[in-house]
Amino acid sequence: MQVRSLEVDFADVGPHWSEYIDFAQRMNATSTVPSYVEPYLAKVLARARKQLGGKSPELNRDISVFVQQEMEHCRQHDAFNQMLIRAYPEIVPHLERYGADYERFLRTKSLQFNAAYAEGFESMIGLTSPASWNSMAAFWAKSDPRVAALWTWHLAEEHEHREVMFNVYHALFGKGVRSYLYRIYGFFYAAIHIMGHSRRVGKLLLEADRRKMGEEAWQRRAKPQLQRGKAPLRETLGRLANLLSPSYNPATRQPLPGVEEILVQKIIRAPTANRP
Repeated sequence: MQVRSLEVDFADVGPHWSEYIDFAQRMNATSTVPSYVEPYLAKVLARARKQLGGKSPELNRDISVFVQQEMEHCRQHDAFNQMLIRAYPEIVPHLERYGADYERFLRTKSLQFNAAYAEGFESMIGLTSPASWNSMAAFWAKSDPRVAALWTWHLAEEHEHREVMFNVYHALFGKGVRSYLYRIYGFFYAAIHIMGHSRRVGKLLLEADRRKMGEEAWQRRAKPQLQRGKAPLRETLGRLANLLSPSYNPATRQPLPGVEEILVQKIIRAPTANRP
């Protein structure tokens, strides 16, 4: 594992960076998640590290790299999300409520809850990223390559550090039945919470577009593509059984095509051309 940087300029990227407007807005909504969940993960790991002490130098090193990677993801998504906030200020109260949830979790929930939620989030990325990477290839092909670079870099590093939260959780709470059941609880809690936020923000973005574009333009440019999002869901559900197994281990997850080429780089330079 290593820390990488992404060199990209989002200055002239707009909300409709893909020819498929609904796809762009769904990914835009998803982009709001790292701005809040990544700092939360860092705070959870700071508490976990304190609890672990010096028991595992290797795991502590992995935690350090993991946190640095996640905070760089946060920084880049924050830069991208400023465009969304300027274009759709109505999403701000939803973002604030979402961020407040994480502060509440840290303030009122146990370390096991927070570690299980964090591990659940990392597992959810492994569950959904193949769909984003493979099933949506046709969508990405007609999108701004700078936004595609943001997500391919992000998802490649998520694959690289896929074991860290899993190992931290089990180092803290063992591998017994209760630990397993709580891990599953954390996964479903995180998945429902995060996907619920993304869907609410995505709905707001699309509703705003519908008002701005007018019904005729909406029907022609956006609505016909909405049903295509069902294919990635079917692909994702096929991977759920492994994640729910007591023998699940993210170390066995195979990299997606192109991941290894990204991971050998120290600096990722995004293209500058605006495709759509």
